[in-house]
Amino acid sequence: MNNIFEKLSIFGRRSTKARAEFEHMLEHKQEINPGAEASRIAIMYGVAGTLWIMTSDWVVGKVITNQYLYRQVQMYKGWLYVVITMMLLYFLIKNRMEMFKKAMYEIYMSYEELSTTYEELTAMEDELRENFDELKAHRDALFESEQRYELAVEGSNDGIWDWDVKNDKYYSSLGWVKDEEIYNEALKSSLKDWTDRIHPQDRAGVVQKFQEYLRSKSGIYENRYRIMDKDGIYIWVLSRGKAIWDNEGEPVRIAGSHTDITEYKKMEEKLQYMAYYDELTGLPNRNMFEVEINRLIDTHKSNGTKFAVVYMDVDNFKHVNDTLGHASGDMLLTYIADILKNQLDREDMPVRLSGDEFSILIGNMDGNEDVANKLDRLIKHLRRPWILQEHEFFVSFSMGVAVYPDNGDDMTALLKSADTAMFSVKENGKDSYCFYTDSMQEKTLKHIDMINSLRRAIEEEEFVLYYQPLVNMKTGEIEGMEALVRWFHSKKGFISPLDFIPLAEETGQILEIGSWVLKTACNTKRKWEDMGFADIKMSINLSSKRLANSDVDRELERIIQSEGISVKDIQIEVTETAVMKNINTAGEVLQRMRDKGIKIALDDFGTGYSSLTYLKNLPIDVVKIDRGFIKNIEEKKQDEFIVKTVVELAHGLGKEVVAEGIETKRQLEFLREIGCDTAQGYLFSRPVPAAEIENMLIQGKNYSELVTGVTE
Repeated sequence: MNNIFEKLSIFGRRSTKARAEFEHMLEHKQEINPGAEASRIAIMYGVAGTLWIMTSDWVVGKVITNQYLYRQVQMYKGWLYVVITMMLLYFLIKNRMEMFKKAMYEIYMSYEELSTTYEELTAMEDELRENFDELKAHRDALFESEQRYELAVEGSNDGIWDWDVKNDKYYSSLGWVKDEEIYNEALKSSLKDWTDRIHPQDRAGVVQKFQEYLRSKSGIYENRYRIMDKDGIYIWVLSRGKAIWDNEGEPVRIAGSHTDITEYKKMEEKLQYMAYYDELTGLPNRNMFEVEINRLIDTHKSNGTKFAVVYMDVDNFKHVNDTLGHASGDMLLTYIADILKNQLDREDMPVRLSGDEFSILIGNMDGNEDVANKLDRLIKHLRRPWILQEHEFFVSFSMGVAVYPDNGDDMTALLKSADTAMFSVKENGKDSYCFYTDSMQEKTLKHIDMINSLRRAIEEEEFVLYYQPLVNMKTGEIEGMEALVRWFHSKKGFISPLDFIPLAEETGQILEIGSWVLKTACNTKRKWEDMGFADIKMSINLSSKRLANSDVDRELERIIQSEGISVKDIQIEVTETAVMKNINTAGEVLQRMRDKGIKIALDDFGTGYSSLTYLKNLPIDVVKIDRGFIKNIEEKKQDEFIVKTVVELAHGLGKEVVAEGIETKRQLEFLREIGCDTAQGYLFSRPVPAAEIENMLIQGKNYSELVTGVTE
């Protein structure tokens, strides 16, 4: 651009010079006007001739009287006249021709200079045109960028904020606030005007985190808090920003965005509630029970006091369901929950563990007698007739009581002792309660026998892996298998995993079982690949004990390498409960597995402590929705909403979704409509031995008709 300005300056100077020369040329042109010049020469010649003739003739006539001499002089006088006039004409014409030559030369030089200037102007025009095109392209790019930025801001429902730290000028454009122009007038001020709108409970924390970020001099600022909108209503925002600092390390400016996450927080609170409270009764669920009992253990361990755990079961509840229906059974459970809520002391917590099993945590007790008095008062209300459709039903309850630390120093031991006491009540006629005593050892002996049987099962190879298909919800193809361990006792026959897995976890025997499962599953995977089924994914469950072992990822890697299979075809399933028991080690182990290409699935999603927290912070690729959410989606709109929300949330975080426990076509249809990725359940296949799976694969088993709703 500077080059253009220089050329324009030179051109200006040349133009001035050319103009002066042109004016000079015009003057010359006026002097050598052909008619005027010809007339001037003729007049001068005529005057000179006339003067010469008159003067010379008079002088010669006066001086010479001889006629002969007179004629001679006249002849010489004529030749002299010719010579003089020739000289006069020569000088006159020569002078005019020199002037003409000079004018022509100057015209020629001006023409040459004008030609040069024209060429430069032409080149300058081309350069200006190129610069204009470039400026136009920059202008269009800037317009497009501004338009894209504006659309991005408006489309993302985000607001943009900027704080000039040096001058304490704060500006915020809230994309999610209606009548923004009006509201912004109050926001173009200082940072204090903004912080005054932050919820009082959040304000100190927001300011502190903001100051900590500015002192850190690096990274990205991020925070979540409540702020008042133009209607005076507090909304949740996700605030993000980045600052710049001067050479002295002082903050100069920070800018970022605000995102309205109010709906997300509501969803999070809803899911949090679902994770900790029973949907039917509104009582705390097993997750909350575990949190609270661990809190009580920590509290009472430090001050040496006691608390009680009551395990309560509704007698003959199955008979209620069978005769009156499940809906009536649910009404009974709600009735019982209402009594527990209203009749227990404020410091005591009623819990619905599962089905018809309840628990009560009595946090403060002066002794067994104090607990007995509370239970006596409660039983009086529980024994009152339950009225359903004008019919009275008398319901009884069996309760077992365990006291910390006499009957156990952790949740498992206390529940086990309370459960043992409860079964003792059932064996003795039900409809009562009793405290755990040392005489109740029969179950403990059976427990020990189970431990020994487990040890022998490992040695005698009584375990076997069954496999359940994972079905692609779009194509109906079998895309993987979940490996499930089964125990066939040499004398007792089939023993449910629900009976021996928790025991194996407790005794540590799960480590040896887990190693066997890993080796067997990977070996089976290798065998299937050799048969031509290389694209079948193998999903393997990892227990909490195994997850707490920091070497399990290396063990799995060695097995995979020894079998010669690809890590991308192996998926590890973990539960939230397993992760919670040692979250730091578990997170590191899972991250190392994921870094090696192994997929990680979060099993039984929604049944753990804080599903959203783990889903966000742990290296998870796949979310498996617990069968408990799937079971009732045909009957309860709330469950449909929950499952749909979980699928949308998981997809929003970039996770795949697997639905477990699908048993009906209506469940499958609903899950397909909401975009669930993979299906698993009895509707497709029960867990079966490897040989049956191989027959399925060989026959090209496909569930496309089932998943697409097409019938033969």
